[in-house]
Amino acid sequence: MNTRLASLPDRLLLGANAFQGTNHFLKERGRARETDLAAPRIRAVLSAAVSSGATGFTFTADDEMYSTLGGWSGEPSSRAVNLYVIYPNSKLISRLIARGTSGMLSEAMDGLRFSTRARMVVKGAWSFLLKDPYSALSTYLELETERLRVTVSPHFRLQSILLNELLTDSIMSVGAVEVFRVFLKTTTDRLGVTPGFVTRNLPMFIKFCKSKEIRLDKIAVMTPLNPLGFQMTPDRETVEAVLRQEGELKVIGISLLAGGQVSLREALEYLSKQRLVNALAVGASTTDQARQTFTQLRELNARLP
Repeated sequence: MNTRLASLPDRLLLGANAFQGTNHFLKERGRARETDLAAPRIRAVLSAAVSSGATGFTFTADDEMYSTLGGWSGEPSSRAVNLYVIYPNSKLISRLIARGTSGMLSEAMDGLRFSTRARMVVKGAWSFLLKDPYSALSTYLELETERLRVTVSPHFRLQSILLNELLTDSIMSVGAVEVFRVFLKTTTDRLGVTPGFVTRNLPMFIKFCKSKEIRLDKIAVMTPLNPLGFQMTPDRETVEAVLRQEGELKVIGISLLAGGQVSLREALEYLSKQRLVNALAVGASTTDQARQTFTQLRELNARLP
């Protein structure tokens, strides 16, 4: 049985699906729409999760979330919480489709200090002049990361940048391997974080990477994993078989509760038997739910390899 040879520094992550929509890596709540959880409550849920065993937090890049995290004072007994941030959000993807890379870069520039803007404009000038999408992608990643780092609390550490599911799966479908390569090089060499990808089609992702000679042992992959096969493409059995063969891949399991169709107990029983993941990301909307969920996850963690 696969014992997941690769490792991540965090096994238990709080997911932001309760804060950013039911599908936190595809949907972004409009700023004009009232969020279900105000910033103080989000910080309270995060504190409850961290005190109960969570050491990481995953969410989609968003100004409101950056601001919320900027006001978190941390837990007295905890180390820095690692962030696993999904780039870009749906608004930026819309800008990319409508206005190209310059529109996405313009949006990412908002909120940066003047000195940072000036430096980034000079650095990315050729992206605009030559319409080089690869340089533009690299510049965007640096811009977004700068926005995050100057806003969030020092109690957080950026651990991984993951490419949004919509882009990951679209890039694979058209075979645009150079986009993957630029993403990997920028996140690893320039930003010093673990590169990652969000996908619902893990078998296709692995096949694509191997065909393009992309090393899997340096990558984190966030993908659905649950006993019903919910959002697991093409089906649960195929995904499980692939995971058993790929021990070097760093896997972050999401959609563990299959959209509310599976209880936490059932999900944990399934995961403890399969032993296919390095880390788990689960959402919580209240402090009580966060404590209960991560207490149970912490017990499961002791049984995982």
